[in-house]
Amino acid sequence: MHDNLGEDLDLERIAEVACLSPWHWHRIYREVHGETIAATVRRLSLHRAAGDLARTDLPLIRIAERAGYPNVRSFARTFAEAYGATPARYRIEARRVRPGAGDEGDPPMVQVDIRAFPETTLVGVAFKGPYMEVGRAFDTLMHALHAQGLAARTAMPPLALSYDDPGLVPASELRSFAAVPVRDGEAVHPVAPLELRTIVGGDYAVHIHKGPYAELGSTFQWLYRVWLPQSGRERRDEPPVEIYLNDMRTLPPSEWLTEIRIPLV
Repeated sequence: MHDNLGEDLDLERIAEVACLSPWHWHRIYREVHGETIAATVRRLSLHRAAGDLARTDLPLIRIAERAGYPNVRSFARTFAEAYGATPARYRIEARRVRPGAGDEGDPPMVQVDIRAFPETTLVGVAFKGPYMEVGRAFDTLMHALHAQGLAARTAMPPLALSYDDPGLVPASELRSFAAVPVRDGEAVHPVAPLELRTIVGGDYAVHIHKGPYAELGSTFQWLYRVWLPQSGRERRDEPPVEIYLNDMRTLPPSEWLTEIRIPLV
């Protein structure tokens, strides 16, 4: 599905790839993912389109084609229904380099807290590629947790660690880790593709990003370029953490909440 978003991905075709009957595959898929296949395809297509608008100069007709829509009009209508703005307007808004209005100072609506967190053990899947495509690793993670009987030993919400600066490293080489915390007191012994990693305890700058995941990049830029130099603190050499606080399957992108944690010395 991730590799063929611009094509006709109907239930029967995907079930055939999975070597299952359409009825059986649909039942399993919905049980694991909490949504229909059609809903997943639509969500992934629009998510990629939002990333294209925020991070590239591709023309709208090409973005519509990549999302599997026959023309710009139908794409624009569907995108506006989901994201609350036309593609052209969203492209402008998503490229702002900070949360809040303007680029100077620290507006009152932007909240950054300093909090201490304990060390946390994670089980997850490593991923190399554009950060906008880390959803691939989360799909692998959820399937593997169920297959290995580990789902009950983990906690929500899911999170991701980002190891590289997308301004310095090519998108295809960006390293991330899609994971869930291991419940306290649980002994977990995963096998590939799952592995254990640790979030180091200590102080973190914490900000709640509200909105599409395609806009997280501009929020990170604001945190590093504006907030951090003014804070009197220094960044610690550990990966930042993104914690996905609510369910993107049941809420519009404008309501998605992501807790960003920047490790501090």
